[in-house]
Amino acid sequence: MPKETASRHLSDRVVLDASRGVISPTDEKAARTHTDACPACREKVSSWKGFAAVLGRLPEVDPPEDVVERVKALVPKAARVSVLTRLKAALHYDSALIPLPAGVRGASTPDQVVYQAEEFAVELRVAREGSRQLVIVGQISNAAQPEGIADVPVTLRAGNRTAIRARSNARGEFHLEHDERDRMSIEFAPEEGRMIRIPLRSKPKTS
Repeated sequence: MPKETASRHLSDRVVLDASRGVISPTDEKAARTHTDACPACREKVSSWKGFAAVLGRLPEVDPPEDVVERVKALVPKAARVSVLTRLKAALHYDSALIPLPAGVRGASTPDQVVYQAEEFAVELRVAREGSRQLVIVGQISNAAQPEGIADVPVTLRAGNRTAIRARSNARGEFHLEHDERDRMSIEFAPEEGRMIRIPLRSKPKTS
């Protein structure tokens, strides 16, 4: 480390080291020589020595427990992160796969489908009113609760966009209406962290 001379002031680092007594013997000698000839640096070292002495007399104590608890209560709690499990829904019934009687062929009849995702069953009745309006009535149930599951969040989506939201009633029933869009699907959240997604069949294009 280069020695400090009387020709220039001591650096802040040397002043702090000298005031705390952590300076090397060689540097201490050079600093003492400089402060003997420089009142400004001598006053700096003296002031910092006084400050270091005050800090040394301060007791190191732990804060009271009640104060710590109050501070913790003021800190916003981070939202709990849960892993989202997407349940695979298997098609169990589709009315479109069953030939219609001769008397009703060509009529506009609602699509009726039933999906199963683990212990959950989803029944949908999808009707089209006019050229664009999609009307969906359905029910979600659990094998252990065949009467339906109440207050299940239901989301109708168009691609990645949310079109409309609803919640099931006490019997697990829900009702959705929206203009038909491309790539529509319905998402159900029967339990926290579990999601069922069912794609909706697009309206056949007429030539």
